Amino acid sequence: MKDFPRIIVILFFTKILFLISNSYSQEIFWNKSERYFSEGKFKEADFYLALHLNHEIKDIPSEVPKLFQKIDERGLKPTSFIDGSYSQEFLMFFFGDTLFQWNSEIFDEKNFVILTRIGKDKETGLYAVVWGRPRMEMWSVIGENLNTSFLLGYSDADIVVGKYNSNNQPVPCNSFNLEGPISHIFNPTFFDVDKDGFPEMMIRFNATVADGFVQFLYIYKSHNNKDFCKRTLIKEFSARNGFADYSNNIFITGVQKRDGGESWLGASLHEITEVYYDGKNEKVITKETKPNILRGNDKSYWY
Repeated sequence: MKDFPRIIVILFFTKILFLISNSYSQEIFWNKSERYFSEGKFKEADFYLALHLNHEIKDIPSEVPKLFQKIDERGLKPTSFIDGSYSQEFLMFFFGDTLFQWNSEIFDEKNFVILTRIGKDKETGLYAVVWGRPRMEMWSVIGENLNTSFLLGYSDADIVVGKYNSNNQPVPCNSFNLEGPISHIFNPTFFDVDKDGFPEMMIRFNATVADGFVQFLYIYKSHNNKDFCKRTLIKEFSARNGFADYSNNIFITGVQKRDGGESWLGASLHEITEVYYDGKNEKVITKETKPNILRGNDKSYWY
């Protein structure tokens, strides 16, 4: 395990936070991003770009468009595309939320990571935190008109796991990596899937692909039923341009589907499947087809 998660997670949970100084007004993060970009160090440039966006910009409506103009000058080209017939509510989530998922005050300039998500199980004291490395991409939004949009996702992320001790202090014990590119990672959660008295750990995230995204739900089981220092990925649920979530032992996926001769861009349906899963056995409970949920405004499908 790298040294940075152990040191900074302890700092975070003991409330010894990084102080955001008035030097932000000098746009030191933006200057560093520009310098690293000019040197061809894009990982470092995107790290400081994320910090600039979330700490140095004060008036979002007026300053963000100006920032986009500056980023345009870097000559980014679209690397992926998405269906422009999706609702504005979904597209605002898919693109807009990525810009501000880096608003943590806890970051490590040595390893170019930012703490973005935290999950804790109150009953056991288990926790998992997400340290992400930002990655700026340009996407094509293909509809009646061709548009482009920026997505500030993850190049990859480290998941640091541990447990609170008797003094209510966090003790990290290990970490593992999620490979990107990823647009969103949700807060880790814990639930006792197999009813053995110790919870499993759930990691849910959107991995981006050339023509959209795949939402994954990973289920990890502890090796010793004490912590997740060692763990096994026992099950994964996934959904292309859709969602994968759970409620107790019911796991739900919504996979985008074509109707007849439709192309992928413009696919009008989602197949919603509910599965009962107990850690070993699974059984399909229901399966139904609905109009494409990403064209609607029910945010519960993507948040």
